[in-house]
Amino acid sequence: MGAPHPTHSLHAPTNQNLSLSNHGRNQLIRREGLIRHYYNDSANNCTYGVGTLAHLGPCTCQELHTNVTHDLLVGSLQHGIRIAESAVRRNVTRQHLTQYQFDELVSFTYNVGAGGAHNVLHLVNAGQLSHAAHTMTRYTHATVYGANGQPQRDGSGHIVTRVLPGLIRRRAEESAPFRIHQRGGRQ
Repeated sequence: MGAPHPTHSLHAPTNQNLSLSNHGRNQLIRREGLIRHYYNDSANNCTYGVGTLAHLGPCTCQELHTNVTHDLLVGSLQHGIRIAESAVRRNVTRQHLTQYQFDELVSFTYNVGAGGAHNVLHLVNAGQLSHAAHTMTRYTHATVYGANGQPQRDGSGHIVTRVLPGLIRRRAEESAPFRIHQRGGRQ
């Protein structure tokens, strides 16, 4: 009888030691914006800080006149980054990421949420980088929410969305490290 097979690797899984770089953090803040009070984002949701959702639907008049403390701003940013980093590490275990790729996936996941990023993370993990880049560029719409916190619907009952020009630029930046140019018929 041979030696028992180990149930786990001696090496850390791919990407487990990566974290958002300072450059990646600065890019995320630039893309999200840093606003020190509550405001209604482009989808009419109450938001503050670095794109942190306070709640669905517009802010109340009281919220619109409320400043956000430095501690809340930093804490919510760090919490959002930790969630995004964890989602990337958990879902991309077979495809080795460069720091640049990891940073851009964290930025994307921070913005769309771990659930929203699942398809892209799955494609990256499967090594389908060009397909992942193309899919990322399609995340340019935002659902518009009403005062009741529910998605607005048009006359036909369809949920109202709008294209956000800022997201078009952002997705081009975030997808850049996953665009693979074909050379000699290989991808």
